[in-house]
Amino acid sequence: MGYKKQKKLYVLDFKGTNLEGLEIYVRSTSLGKMLDLTGLASLGDNIKNGGLDQQDLEAIKEVFRLFIERVDRWNLVDEDDNPIPVSYEAFMDFDPGDAMQAVTAWQSAILDVPAPLDQKSNDGKRWEGAPIPMELSLPNLTPSQMQT
Repeated sequence: MGYKKQKKLYVLDFKGTNLEGLEIYVRSTSLGKMLDLTGLASLGDNIKNGGLDQQDLEAIKEVFRLFIERVDRWNLVDEDDNPIPVSYEAFMDFDPGDAMQAVTAWQSAILDVPAPLDQKSNDGKRWEGAPIPMELSLPNLTPSQMQT
């Protein structure tokens, strides 16, 4: 039997931000799609300078579509506390900065490298614990005790 890759679901947490309380559950994506997503980061300077051309805008829309396709669920509600279904149109109603924050949080979650294990390697050096005795130690028995 071969390895069956597990589908990952990330819970985006916005504690300490203006989106605090919002929870977005997003599935992972392929490496190829992730590389497409990172292309948005290179547009950051253009966005800040207002120098986006039509091609840039289409690339940003594609990243937003990719993101919303991967959203499993969210806890977004309207002014009357009615749940807002996950959709591209609903996402397009986000504040631009909030939308970027959500996509960036997803990207960070996917690219997060797990922390190294706590136990450190000794780099092949001798273990500094007590040596293990290599000789057999027998209890001191008298001749009469050995016969029984």
